[in-house]
Amino acid sequence: MDSPDYSEFRFVKRHRTECHKCGWHSWEVVKQKNRGGTWQYRYMCQGCEYLVPKYVKKRDVELAGLDVDSMPIVGDRHKCEVCGHDGAQNHHWAPWTFFGEEAEKWPQPYLCQSCHTRWHQIVTPHINNKA
Repeated sequence: MDSPDYSEFRFVKRHRTECHKCGWHSWEVVKQKNRGGTWQYRYMCQGCEYLVPKYVKKRDVELAGLDVDSMPIVGDRHKCEVCGHDGAQNHHWAPWTFFGEEAEKWPQPYLCQSCHTRWHQIVTPHINNKA
């Protein structure tokens, strides 16, 4: 089964065809899980990945012939492995400065910005200081 081409899918009602952020004219419908765990559907500009604030009804997405199960997912955010905050980023335990490409072979936990900063203050406080 071929995957559907979401880039050609456009709703005309109450929606601009040009992205007000970048001027791009190509949109796709993506799905995003809200805090309650429910899937919601939105337009995303293919030029700058701007997410239109207005949601698209699931019924309209299905009537347009799109497969909601194979639709691209956005906004899937990781939790910090230390404090549990939402929106963590991948962090290298083995700093690139010391390990180079081998850093990819070492553990890479997800840390929020606060825990990431704290880790560097404790473990590598002088890493960016050139002597």
